[in-house]
Amino acid sequence: MSELQLKEVREVVRKARASSAPGPSGTSYKVYKYCPKLLLRLWYILRVFWRRGRIPDQWRVAEGVWILKEENSTQLDQFRIISLLC
Repeated sequence: MSELQLKEVREVVRKARASSAPGPSGTSYKVYKYCPKLLLRLWYILRVFWRRGRIPDQWRVAEGVWILKEENSTQLDQFRIISLLC
């Protein structure tokens, strides 16, 4: 597996919607879009995990939130689940 490149991380952040809801940490993509030094630090952290070939247990947790598909939804199939990665 090749080394994780900074340009790959930058591209993911660039393509992400700045209006996306932040995760449980409260950090949104806006932080990384407008603070290049923090993006660089994120890349350093990601490279460590990439090299080890292991994702931290805390990053393997997701919280499901039910979202209405229609305003007056009454049936279970009228909802969808959005996973918030912790």
